Amino acid sequence: MERLVLVDSHLDRYTYDPASASCMMAGYSEEEFLAEGWEHVLDLAGPHWAATMRLAGRHALHRSAVDMRDDTRPLMRETLLGLRIPRTVLYAAANGPLPGETELAAGGVRIVPVPDCGHNIMIDNVGGFAEAVAAALAR
Repeated sequence: MERLVLVDSHLDRYTYDPASASCMMAGYSEEEFLAEGWEHVLDLAGPHWAATMRLAGRHALHRSAVDMRDDTRPLMRETLLGLRIPRTVLYAAANGPLPGETELAAGGVRIVPVPDCGHNIMIDNVGGFAEAVAAALAR
């Protein structure tokens, strides 16, 4: 049976936050980011986030930031609500309630806060992440 598990996903319109790493990355052209932007964002990101950024491909980081800024059409939330397979959204409990959680739950989406983690759920709480994913796939 098909299932979908989203982890700390961008479901809604982009909210501009000039201090966020994704905003900084998306502000560069891909060529600029690869040439000098990568080092600049890495320096500003701080040691924890920089450590995770080094694990990803630079092209992928930039393209992901640009895609997030440009939003999807339709929005990811609308697509998620339109699917007819079991769907679960995992998010960091420390961030507070997931925006639009009531609407998602009413649409059949299971919402799971993962404790003891930040944005890097699968790194910050490996066990909690694994348990949440296993439970979502077993439903």
